[in-house]
This record gives sequence, structure tokens and C-alpha cells, in this order.
Amino acid sequence: MLTPFAHHFMPKLPRIVQDDVHFQVSGRSRRANATRENMTLFINDTVKHALKWAPVIEHKFPFADLRVNASHQRVHSGARSSVTLNHETLMCDDAIERLAVNLTEMFTRQIQMIQVEDGETAYLNALKTVFVGISKDLRTVHLTPPPLKKKHTLLAEAEDELERAICRCLDVKYLVRKFTFLRTQYIEYSQIALARVGDRKSQHAYLSRRSFARWEKKQQEAARFVKAMSVVCHETGETFDLAEVVKRTTANPENRRIELVVRSRGDEERAVEMGYEGVFVNWTLPSKYHRNADKWTGCTPKEAHEVLMAKWRLARAWFQKLDIHWFGLRVAEPHKDGTPHAHMFLYVHPDQKAALVSIIESVAIDEDKHELMINGALNISPRITIKHCDPALGTATGYIIKYISKNINGAHLPEGDAAHTALSATAWARIHRIKQFSQSGSPPVGLWRQIRRASKEDVAFDAQLADLHEHCDKSRWSRFCQDVQDAQLAYETRINGYGETVKKVRGFMWHDIIIETAGKDYSLVPTAKVDTWKAARHAVAIALKKARRAFPWSTENKCNPPPYSAPTGIEHALITVTGWSLKGVQCLISPLLRGATVPIDNALSLSWRDGELQTHAVRGAQTTKDPSR
Repeated sequence: MLTPFAHHFMPKLPRIVQDDVHFQVSGRSRRANATRENMTLFINDTVKHALKWAPVIEHKFPFADLRVNASHQRVHSGARSSVTLNHETLMCDDAIERLAVNLTEMFTRQIQMIQVEDGETAYLNALKTVFVGISKDLRTVHLTPPPLKKKHTLLAEAEDELERAICRCLDVKYLVRKFTFLRTQYIEYSQIALARVGDRKSQHAYLSRRSFARWEKKQQEAARFVKAMSVVCHETGETFDLAEVVKRTTANPENRRIELVVRSRGDEERAVEMGYEGVFVNWTLPSKYHRNADKWTGCTPKEAHEVLMAKWRLARAWFQKLDIHWFGLRVAEPHKDGTPHAHMFLYVHPDQKAALVSIIESVAIDEDKHELMINGALNISPRITIKHCDPALGTATGYIIKYISKNINGAHLPEGDAAHTALSATAWARIHRIKQFSQSGSPPVGLWRQIRRASKEDVAFDAQLADLHEHCDKSRWSRFCQDVQDAQLAYETRINGYGETVKKVRGFMWHDIIIETAGKDYSLVPTAKVDTWKAARHAVAIALKKARRAFPWSTENKCNPPPYSAPTGIEHALITVTGWSLKGVQCLISPLLRGATVPIDNALSLSWRDGELQTHAVRGAQTTKDPSR
């Protein structure tokens, strides 16, 4: 039921706003006092409200505008139909994929039109031209191009980085992920602009009901996926339920909460031993970043958080410049209207505490300082409040625990809706891709986790390492920070599908000795297909043995061999699978990186997918990932 006023103006509204109006009217019509007079007033008020805020949404996302004279970006293809970026396209997974495919085809045409001239920097200039063109096209469809470094010491480094960035833009899956995030931001921003986020009865705190429902649905889908999958070890064939594995990691919210509490308590113990004092900082942004303020300029929570983090980086730069030593924990948390703010629990030497506080306050109030002038006096409390830790009133950890639990799972909080509030805070962080917790001034928590994974036999060769292992195993974070010495994570480097060198943790290093704690490779396999998967791997292994017997000779000419250079990740994988020499496998790399499936013999072929080498048994065997990868 729509009024004549609504019938006239509804077609002028963006589709996403029309959907919201229909949702609001439907909800209001189910109330007990939904008389015709009340509904008429409500519908007209809702449409008026939508007309007021629709321009804000259209300004941020122009493709939402449905009016005839609105300009929409159309992406053409030589082999498929053109796709226009609009509301319908963005809300459909298949349409997003078609749009991404058309974009990659357009980028490929741009590359083919580039001519590389002679000269030392000619190739670099050609790459720059291509990347600038691709970046311009990405921005027209509201995507951000891959970031680049501003300076490079070597010409080859600059060329490599541009090549990798262009490879990303040519990947359909990469573009689909970018469009999916754009859709999430588009939906939530529209709800924020329409005042569906807040602490009033008709609103939902931290994020909109629509976005929260979508996030909950994804969580349910993820839970079903976890329940249906198993983890299989390549070397031993051992099988584990993925659900049980998840319960034992920090993917389990309770484990994540406990670990953060342990680390926070350890920081406090370190501070006491070092004679440091604690300060609690609550830092928010000027009113123009807040949706519930009259001065709101239309920024998103993600943009507001980036502004806040830029201010925090400036403060840390001043700490470093003045040689102020500090450590602590930062928590990102939303206001009721979704605007981010930060809680910081910092420890600093008493002689440097005043300087640290002064720097934070000056950076926090520098922007729009006039807002803080009340009756001619400066009042900074709306922007920044800093409290000094008083041990007589309780421990710092006791204060921090509240904010940790409030933003993870709500455990041990007295509020009846603590669990739902924590879920909303988590959903807010995931939807806007905001890191909730960040610890500074401590060794990496990844090192702590890897040392805890080691057995006592692994560390028995060194008494100091054995003590460090015990501190980690017994959750003594402060002692771990003191005794970690030169221990560091040990990585295995690989080349992904974009040509980038990526790291995978294999364990940790102690005085040049590597202790492997994550040396085995695993695959996720549907539980119902574990036996089939193992049989396929066995068949491939037999095919590999036959292939190696059939090709005893090397494929290279051994006269005047070139200087030795260590094989790359893909070369190493090819050598392991085929048994060929380094030079023998190099001819396979180019077609593999172009996406081809390369036959090795009558029983075996290879392909490169998602940054990993995959083997294919020609007869009967299913595709499996190479166990060496």
C-alpha cells in the first residue's frame, strides 16, 4: 500500500532506497495500530526521509542513481554482451563475474596495444602506461587499484612490482572479491545514510539489521562448510575433522579471548617489573565523521577508521622521534552509529608519561579544534580522555578484560545482551575490514604460538630454549617477552599465482637452528570424499613412479653449464614432481603460468592453479595438489 505521494516519488529513488522504504512500510503495517491514517502519515514521512538522504548515497555510489539522465559505466566485450555497473549487477553474483571477465578482457586489449620502445627504461615506462590505464578503468567502476611503493632502489624491482599488480588486475577472482566488498560497503553505507544504525528503538547498534542478517547467514554457511570438511595430512594420510581443528585454534572466539587476556596480563606484569605506569586512552574523531552529528560529511566507517589510524601513526612517529619507549594494546570499537573509536592501554616510563600524553592530546584535537571551545574554554573530553592507572583501584588487566570480551564473545559480562553486542561488534569489524586488536612493543604473537606447538623433545637440546618453551606453554607472556632473545619465525617462501613471493610459517629459528612446528602439508577435503581423495593420490603416486622410470635421461646439454642459481618455488616443485633437472623444467614454467595444462607423459600432466602446482593422472585419477607444495 503506497500513497499518491509515494507513487510519484518512489521511481526517483535509488533501488536500494526503494527496498528500504518497502521494508519499513511492511514492518509498520504489522503493528497493532496500523490504521489507514497512521500508515499514510508513516509512508509519506518515510519517503520524505528517503528523498532527503538519497543524494548522499548517489554521491558516494553514483551507479545507484536510477534516473534517466544518470551516467552508468558500461564495460564492453568482444565475445560477450556488455555489462553495466548498477544496483542489479552488483547484487547478483553471476553478473559480478561477467563484469569482472569483461574488465580483464578490456585490460588485455590495452596491454596488446602497448608498444615497447628501445631503451633501458622503455619496458618500465610501458608497464606504467598499462597500470595507469587499468587504474583509471578500475576507479570508474569504484574499485581501488593495487597499491604500489613510491620508491624503488633497482629498476628490476619497479618492473616486478608493476607486473605483479597488473597480474592481479587480470585475475577474475581478484576482481570478483573486490566487487563483493564493494557490494557490502554499498549496502551498509545506504543503511547508515538512512539512519538505520544507532541506539534508538528503530535502529540496530553498530551496524544495520540488514548487514547483520547477511553476516549471520555467511557465518551459518561457514559453519556448515566446516562441519562437512576434513583435514588430511599429505605425508601420513591422517584425517581430522575440520570442526575439531577450529575449536583448538584462535578461530574459536573463546580461545582468542583467553589468549588476549593472557597477553594483556603479561604486559601488565612487564610494566610492573620495568617500573612503567599505565594510561588508558579513549580516542574518537571530530563530529564530521559521526553519522548522528549534524556536521556529518558522508564518510564511511572504514574511511573514518583510516583517518583515526593516520593520526595514531603520527603520534607513534613523535614517540619514536622523542625516544619514548612504550608498549600496550589498542582496541578498535564502534560507537552506536557505527563510527569507530579507539581504546588504548599503554605502559610508559613515569619520566616520559607526560610527554606521551601531551603528544596524544595534541594530535587528537588538532583537527576541527574549534568544536572543543565551550564558553570560551577548551574542553578536550569529547575528543580524547586519558586516565592514569591507579593500582589501588584495581589492576589494568581487570579494566582491559571488559573491552576484550565486549568485542569478541561477551563472556563473563553482566549485561544480558552481551553476547549479541559482541557479535554485532565482530560483524561490524568484518564488514568494514577493521582490525579489532593490535598489540605493540612486544614480540610477534605468531612466534609465541609456534614455540607453544613445539614438543619438549624438540627444545631439549638447549636449556634456555627449554625455559622459553615452558614460559610459552604455561602462558607466561611477560617471561616470554623477556627471554625471547633472537628467536624468530622460520618461513618457507613460495611464488603465488601473481608472481609474488609469499611466506608460509614452518616453525621458528633459535640461534640458526630451525625447529619445524608446521612442516607438514594438509588439504581440505569433503569428509564424504576422503577415501576417494586418498585413492586418487595413490594413483597419481604410481603414475609418477612409472613416468620417472620411462625418462631416465636428462633433458639438458651438459656442455658449458651456466653459473648455479637456487631454483625458485615453482622450479623446485617441478623438479620434485618430474625428476628432471633445473634446466629441463624451465621450459614448462611459461605455459603453466599462462594457465595451460602441460602433459609430461602418457600418464601424467601438470597445471598451476591458485599459486600451487597440481598433478593430473590422465586415466581415472582425480586432480590433486602436489604433496611437495
